[in-house]
Amino acid sequence: MRKKEWLACTIETVEERRFVPFKWGFNDCATFACDVMLAQTGVDYAESFRHKYKTGLGAARELLRFAGGGLKETAEKICSENNFLTIKPARAKIGDLIYFRTCLLGNTPRDVLGVYYEDNIVATGIEGLAFLDPRGVIKAWRSV
Repeated sequence: MRKKEWLACTIETVEERRFVPFKWGFNDCATFACDVMLAQTGVDYAESFRHKYKTGLGAARELLRFAGGGLKETAEKICSENNFLTIKPARAKIGDLIYFRTCLLGNTPRDVLGVYYEDNIVATGIEGLAFLDPRGVIKAWRSV
């Protein structure tokens, strides 16, 4: 359940992380998105996998262990177990959890978790947060 001050907490978390570089297990797309959800709700949805990997392969193994798949399955497990609303991507608003594909960390499209923020999707980039066009959204959820 969202805290009364969820919006201010969302903004504060995004602004605090704006220039924090990408680091597997600490500031990657899954941990960042879960950190925003933590700020909104007080629940650490990444507790089961946070700090347990240091590489992309390690992340894939941890998410497979946690949710039986990758980022999409991880987001779906977190959201279904915690009664997040599945929303149409076009209806996403600030603070909503977003699953999308992008070439953010290279030339190959990858699945990414991010958060809707100021008419963009915000997700971890190499040198800090990246603010991306929201047109590539595949799925979206809202904590309530």
